[in-house]
Amino acid sequence: MLNTGNFDIKLPIKTALAIQKWFSITEQFYLSEFDFALTACSMADSPAVVSFGFRGALINVPMSSLVVSPPDSILASYRLVLGALLEGLCMLLINGFKDELIELGQLVYILSGAFLANAYLVSDKDA
Repeated sequence: MLNTGNFDIKLPIKTALAIQKWFSITEQFYLSEFDFALTACSMADSPAVVSFGFRGALINVPMSSLVVSPPDSILASYRLVLGALLEGLCMLLINGFKDELIELGQLVYILSGAFLANAYLVSDKDA
């Protein structure tokens, strides 16, 4: 699912944790059904990318789009205390949710703002 109303990418927990592990990100906090990863804000300067493949086409999302220091309004939207993140810690915008939510039909792969900012998409509403 493509979602322009959200800023983070939501994937099944096993997939999200594998991506986090690849980048040596081991610190998470859990909120509701979601797993949020924390990393050093300096990771945003990394030349690394996360690639998403679609029928042979690759869309590369740079770390500068995935590692953010969320403004207080974002923290508040998740009911987090303002200033909840330690100085120098940022959020990785690839979050996991429990596989059971997919099985129940409640969630699918959700590619949001961090992904869409790096993709050129054309849709045909008549197709």
